[in-house]
Amino acid sequence: MTTPRFAVDTSAIPGRAAIRDTARGRLVGFFLADPDKPDAAERIAAICAERLNEIAARAAKQGE
Repeated sequence: MTTPRFAVDTSAIPGRAAIRDTARGRLVGFFLADPDKPDAAERIAAICAERLNEIAARAAKQGE
């Protein structure tokens, strides 16, 4: 299994969630923590990263 292009990164900024573009090695999205829902930022980041990976895969197929 290959590494997804977009991955959730919770270590880049402690207490917050980010999306990292593994192909370019940079953060592309950042989600602030919600004090009432501590896991919300990571869950939203995961949903967004999954969708970005779907779009990237579709774009790669179209470019073949």
